[in-house]
Amino acid sequence: MRHYDNPGNTVDDFFDDGGWCSLQQFAGIEDCASLYPQAENNSELALRKLRREQDDGVSRLAQINLNGREERDIVAFLNALTDPCVLDRDCLAPWIADTALPGPDGQQLNAVDEGGQPL
Repeated sequence: MRHYDNPGNTVDDFFDDGGWCSLQQFAGIEDCASLYPQAENNSELALRKLRREQDDGVSRLAQINLNGREERDIVAFLNALTDPCVLDRDCLAPWIADTALPGPDGQQLNAVDEGGQPL
């Protein structure tokens, strides 16, 4: 929510905190910081473009300026849309594909967690 309300701050925070190198999937990569040398500059260019479009009234992402209560209300609404069943594999089982089958088109992708266990 904070990103949509003020993308500039969250982008700045992301890079101040180490950018992509602070993300788990990049933890073991040597010289991680050199992977995307233009990322911060490109992000700043995108933010400037967004601000220009917002100022010109043509942006698809309007400046919303949420107050704390509005943000909490939206988060509460989004949480209400989350079925607690997704936290319980047995509850979710009827919607999980059988990993022993190839799927209806033979292209089934079976997701696994970090330990190799089916999700």
